[in-house]
Amino acid sequence: MKDTIKQLLREALGVPDNITNVGVEVYNKVLDYLNQQPADMLMTDIPNKIKITGEYKVGDAVFNKVKLKLNTKVLNRHDNNLPKVYGMAFRNKSEFDVQLFRNISVGKDGSVYLFIEIAINRTTTVEEVLEEFVKEKIKLTMSLTHELKHAYDMYKKKVSKIHRNSEYGVFTDMRTNIPPLDQFIHDLYFTTNAENLVRATEVASNIEQVGITKKQFLNFLETDDTYQNLKRINSFSLDELINELKQHKDRIIKVLDDAGYKIPSSEDDLISLLLKLTYELIQKRKFESYKAAARLNDPFVAMLLQGDSVSRKEIKDYVDTLKRFNNYQQFFNYEQKNFKTVTDKLLKKIHKLYAMAKDDNQSDVMQKINARTTNESILDWDLYYEANNISETNPFKKNEEFN
Repeated sequence: MKDTIKQLLREALGVPDNITNVGVEVYNKVLDYLNQQPADMLMTDIPNKIKITGEYKVGDAVFNKVKLKLNTKVLNRHDNNLPKVYGMAFRNKSEFDVQLFRNISVGKDGSVYLFIEIAINRTTTVEEVLEEFVKEKIKLTMSLTHELKHAYDMYKKKVSKIHRNSEYGVFTDMRTNIPPLDQFIHDLYFTTNAENLVRATEVASNIEQVGITKKQFLNFLETDDTYQNLKRINSFSLDELINELKQHKDRIIKVLDDAGYKIPSSEDDLISLLLKLTYELIQKRKFESYKAAARLNDPFVAMLLQGDSVSRKEIKDYVDTLKRFNNYQQFFNYEQKNFKTVTDKLLKKIHKLYAMAKDDNQSDVMQKINARTTNESILDWDLYYEANNISETNPFKKNEEFN
């Protein structure tokens, strides 16, 4: 009876039953695979696809295959920071249904497709990657659990509106090279709907792996990155962002000058220009991503939409949503309120995970989590940017405006 109550509680808090155990199992299978390879073999030479079969029950879903790919990115540098896992991803097989104007999940074989992104250099060996996996066990297992939750969410909701998926990837490939602004963009990503669904699962995974007791719960929250990030985002303010940007005045001038803009004479006007351009860039990229996801540039789709008033209205409503702000101040003030609303709900949900903590008859294991961990799909933003050459671009370069 007690186990049944716990299972119901987990589901109510958005943490599917058994998901942490499956995350640990997948991690162990990857470890086994690496152990089977010659230790001195270069990572660039090993087969990078791993097929894991079995019956993996997550909530009411059963996955019988985990198809995992180790994506290695060779960086032209040698330092002690490599190899390093800088991200993970879940890919879902889906199709765009023109008539329904929806994305439809079509994965019917019980498979989950996962990717582990690893930054290496040309001399990185299997042994070195194995050491990285062992050292970062808790972080990597939590990240695998994060991706499994995405798979579970897709299983539960097979039909989704276009913008739910199209907006998700807008912020991962956008970098300004201005630290406070990049942090704001990270926070937009961190609080997208798809990411919100996995936050409680991340924290629950940490609780279960480390063996947190009720007595340790408060101290645990003070060391958990997901919780601390949510608290930081919860206190976001436009005024504070502006103050932080003023400390990067020289950097802002360089970025905007390189992009071809006339530099205002006053500091306030400089910050206003930057925020205005950022707002316009975000809206433009959202619409471009939406158009691509909805195949709006496809002549056949355009022809079908001519006779579909419902789909045309949905497109118009989305565009109107993007254009509902009269200026950048309204946009940033809206995001300030949205950050508060979203994180308030998530923090309350995480507080309720107290019920999942063990009773206080265990030994102190808090030393296991003294090293802070990051639980986003992107584990290391700087390496992610470097691996994808995003750091070499200037998003503010003048081009066509959003219409």
